[in-house]
Amino acid sequence: MRHALFALLITTVLGACAISPAERTYTGIYAEGLETMTFQPDGREGTWSVAGGDGVYGLQAAAPRAYPTEGGPRAPFRVRATIRGEVSRPGRYGHLGLFRRQITIPEVWDAAPADAN
Repeated sequence: MRHALFALLITTVLGACAISPAERTYTGIYAEGLETMTFQPDGREGTWSVAGGDGVYGLQAAAPRAYPTEGGPRAPFRVRATIRGEVSRPGRYGHLGLFRRQITIPEVWDAAPADAN
């Protein structure tokens, strides 16, 4: 009985630590502008609103001039990134409900300023 209970406990703990089956890896462009944080994945139509997640800090850190040295608003920027994220069901998301989906980004695997083309 104790072995079965211990096995159940270990399975539960390991399951909680695993990546959610809804999370996937995406590569694309993360952008911040006036009232928006968006992600446009490569090879897919549309742009998703970014709901947040700890990975957003890594994306912001990779942006050139993302934060002014003195007070004032942030300048808009774009970052090319590979992230782990979970995309929502279709709906109305982001500023004024402009986006059909949103993504939560818990982890950034690679990020660099996007080319200024």
